[in-house]
Amino acid sequence: MTYPAVLYEVTLQVQPALITAVERYMRTDHIPGILQTGCFYNIRFDQAGEGKFRTSYRAHSSADLELPQRPCSGTSSGVSGGIPVWSCPDSGDLDCAPGVADRVGLDLRYLLLMLRPWPPVLILLLACGRSGDRTTAGAAACGLASLAGPTALLGQFSLADQTLASPPRHLPEKLVVRLVAGPAYPAIVGRSDSLWVIGVEGALPAKVKPGFGVLVLDRSGKALGTMLYEGTPVEGAPQIGTVSVGNTTVPLIGIQLDPARIEDPRCPFFPDSVIQ
Repeated sequence: MTYPAVLYEVTLQVQPALITAVERYMRTDHIPGILQTGCFYNIRFDQAGEGKFRTSYRAHSSADLELPQRPCSGTSSGVSGGIPVWSCPDSGDLDCAPGVADRVGLDLRYLLLMLRPWPPVLILLLACGRSGDRTTAGAAACGLASLAGPTALLGQFSLADQTLASPPRHLPEKLVVRLVAGPAYPAIVGRSDSLWVIGVEGALPAKVKPGFGVLVLDRSGKALGTMLYEGTPVEGAPQIGTVSVGNTTVPLIGIQLDPARIEDPRCPFFPDSVIQ
């Protein structure tokens, strides 16, 4: 049976505070990772407008999304017509690796229900082959969660009675600070008059320019950690302190919510191991 070629095209409209992180993640993690599954032989990624990104995924046929055979052994990247393109060099006899959808589907089920802006990308992963490699599938799931969760977190500021109107009375001496779609860092917590000061230990990746931090409390008032964003703070959210990273100091705002709205417990944003 002959199958026609398949083209998936996904458009993402990204909040301003996440534009840089999304572009970085797509180029360095998501696209190479999807090629490694063997489901697609060619991926094009470009910016279609302010905060809008378009990604095109090409497969030789719909059968390539189903056949349980060999994944891509390597990737190459280049530019075609001014648009970045990633390809699998051995795509001529490439078939999709077994078991990715089942594993990723389990890891991302909560995201499909929680994050309406992201289903196209998640569904793309679910459609993409099957891999018995739990490490690969788990990394894919947590990679998407590293963007989907911070996106959901910003959306929570629009809900009543969640934004912190004033600094919390008490915080632990140490907190975990997570860069959006990036690593987690230990941080020292202090006071300056009535505001909190969170000092990040360690250097951020090159070209990352922090814009603001979000202190996250659970419903009981326990501090979970701080999410560090690029861009400008959420409009109307009161400043409750600052976050210092090297020579840079940015505003800190806060929110109190149910962590299940933004985080899969299998992909924690603020693991205790970072500060132990």
